[in-house]
Amino acid sequence: MKIAWLSDLHLNFVGRIEIDKLCESIRLSGAGIVLITGDIATAENLCRYLDYLSDVIRKRIFFVLGNHDYYHSAIAKVNQEVAAATDGHLFLTWLSRHGVMNSLQMLVSSAMKASPTAAWVILMALRWTSMITH
Repeated sequence: MKIAWLSDLHLNFVGRIEIDKLCESIRLSGAGIVLITGDIATAENLCRYLDYLSDVIRKRIFFVLGNHDYYHSAIAKVNQEVAAATDGHLFLTWLSRHGVMNSLQMLVSSAMKASPTAAWVILMALRWTSMITH
């Protein structure tokens, strides 16, 4: 299974046409899941963009927030809004909300359903990342 890995999108700085092109690219890439590692948009538009991405891409989107996702708001308020927007959502999974082990389990489990090789690659990448950060 392919994973579309996106980071530092800063969607509030691009237009709708560019966002639609990104979504189309992801859909056509053959990726089974999407992983977004922060800086999606500033706080006032964050949940709207997450909803839009999930509506258009129609694949599981696992994500964490970055510092820019909290700009123009308070940390507690953003966390509360994102939690409300993602609780029970079919496509959006906020990894930080589920804790590290549960998040990894969800990500690897989703990959495993499509391809044991993809799950192995994720686990090796996490092992490599762990070696670098420790």
